[in-house]
Amino acid sequence: MYLPIKKTNKMPESSMGETPGKILEKTREDFRKEEQRKKVSFNVSRGLFPNETLHTEGYLDTLPTFEGSNLVQLVDSEIKKRKTEAQATGGPYHQVRIVDIGYGQGRMLLDCAKRWGNDIELIGYGTNHYTKMEAMAQDGSKLPSTKDQLKSAGVQLIPGNIVDIRKVLGDNYADFLVCCNTFQWVNYPN
Repeated sequence: MYLPIKKTNKMPESSMGETPGKILEKTREDFRKEEQRKKVSFNVSRGLFPNETLHTEGYLDTLPTFEGSNLVQLVDSEIKKRKTEAQATGGPYHQVRIVDIGYGQGRMLLDCAKRWGNDIELIGYGTNHYTKMEAMAQDGSKLPSTKDQLKSAGVQLIPGNIVDIRKVLGDNYADFLVCCNTFQWVNYPN
């Protein structure tokens, strides 16, 4: 799931009429059904785009569209809008901030850094546990740890629990929040 953040005083779950607990339970059930349907296990080596060589699906395979646009199109559009505004006003360009919640090995963040470079600011929120270890691609090949690559790409890794994200990052922190195959692991309300 990814949500372009709009400034509002209303919590997203209150506008949907569902509590966070109900949303998480529905997500867990959807995950269980999908896992049984595909007969595959989800992995932490997923990037933004599918990788046919490694047989891994990408975030774009699993994320929904928002108002008809996928994440890449939304970010491209926001970058273009900000560059146009900066040029028209003579003011500075403000980077688009993307936060990946539960970022696994951070391969999606690395793909974003490669695609958009200095036009964006990247944050991985959660645990860096998976960035320190090798992963296994679906074809059995090993994928190296990503800790050093993320650091070289300027990705900020912020430790935290998803339940506490507003306490850690505050309101209106990001332009895009990305969360892919994370909610099913959240123990709510604990």
